[in-house]
Amino acid sequence: MKTFKNRWDLFFASLVILAILSLPALFTKIKNNQLNKPIAWVVDFEDLQYYSKTEGKDLATLIGYIRDVPDLLVAMSTLSRRKDIELIQTSGFKILWRQLNASSVNILKLKEIMREGDGLLAFEDEVLGYPDKINLFSELINRMNGFAPLVEFAPQKGWVEFARRLPGRIIRSHVLQKKEVKKAELNLWENRLVRAVRMRSIRLLYVRMCEELTFDENIEFMFKVKQRLTSK
Repeated sequence: MKTFKNRWDLFFASLVILAILSLPALFTKIKNNQLNKPIAWVVDFEDLQYYSKTEGKDLATLIGYIRDVPDLLVAMSTLSRRKDIELIQTSGFKILWRQLNASSVNILKLKEIMREGDGLLAFEDEVLGYPDKINLFSELINRMNGFAPLVEFAPQKGWVEFARRLPGRIIRSHVLQKKEVKKAELNLWENRLVRAVRMRSIRLLYVRMCEELTFDENIEFMFKVKQRLTSK
């Protein structure tokens, strides 16, 4: 009986050793899976307008430069002109509809302009529809197979209720705001964005363009960060 027990002890000890030895390979697989997940990058339409004006290129030309970039979205205000909205939509982009004032969003207009796969974001301390119309916006996102960014370091009232109504549609996001890119600090930004993705599981990067740089230089920065994020 004692020998039988010792054999089982040896068997379980072997399983534990095998599990420990497999941990490095498991962690490597998890890391590689994280690296292989697409990271969405958001370009703001206001930045496209700025460079169209300052560099003398029409919007269609600038959009043509970025049309084929994988996992690229365009952020637009819900108050944008109809022809601008149609330009972005016909170019094949998903839109992140942003609103500085969550309480002023017109749900009827959103229903008209929102397309499948678009996202909704409010840039203030309340989620869209707070406090008594959260269900209207969450239902719209669900119906349009859309998403809602969860911006880190930016708590919002009503977020728990909003997220509860959007299972699987919340995307952890990091924002580099306009006021943070007034002076070109490319290395600082690059390291910040890479840390956000690798250390805090951020899946969407909303990065405003720096006006000290040309349009091409801003796009080169985007490609550099995206390449670094996919490197082993």
